[in-house]
Amino acid sequence: MTWPKDHNNDIIFGLADGKVRAGVLKSNKSNALYSGETYVVSIASSRDGSTVISGHLDGSVYSYSMENQSFKKIFTHHSVPYGLGYGESIVAAGNDQKVTFYDTFGNVLQRFDYTHDEKVKDFTVCQFNPSGESVALGNFNRFYVYNFNQKRGQWEEIVCKNIENYYTVTAICWKNDGSRLVTGNLCGSVDIYDASVKKEKKGKFLLNYVSPSQVIIQVQGGGK
Repeated sequence: MTWPKDHNNDIIFGLADGKVRAGVLKSNKSNALYSGETYVVSIASSRDGSTVISGHLDGSVYSYSMENQSFKKIFTHHSVPYGLGYGESIVAAGNDQKVTFYDTFGNVLQRFDYTHDEKVKDFTVCQFNPSGESVALGNFNRFYVYNFNQKRGQWEEIVCKNIENYYTVTAICWKNDGSRLVTGNLCGSVDIYDASVKKEKKGKFLLNYVSPSQVIIQVQGGGK
């Protein structure tokens, strides 16, 4: 499920029959938005909350406009898109050890292929940070983080965090300022990581760079 920004009364969720529905909190009822051909395996919303995307068991990914109340199929992913996110780009990853970034029209921008690495298993979940310029994807005993390089207009892998005996990463969440990354695993463990790109002191200020274009400024001994 996903809770689009600025749509406080609508929680969007997908069902096993392929339908995507909106749960209306005020009325405690749900409305059908659209239906895909197969089981909904993932769902995400854009940073501005205007668009919802859903991934389905047959690899299809649909886009729904919250403003126009219309939907369309934007692309078919090359595997089941268990990990699906919408930030600076759309990213999808599944059970073929590949991570693919798409534009909003469904055109392939980049693909990271890990089929040569026998330690890489199925990608399970993904989550963009609040700025949409960093995304984390869960795998088996590891997770990956990618940053969008504005100068090059490309996504770059910046972290592959290996954790022995961690098993499958089943949940990922970012702190609302992007400074922390939280992961959950198959065995019930919840772990918090410092997501800073770099930190530096300037006088009484601590600069915490949490994405290529976002910095948190904190007064030493004070607040943000």
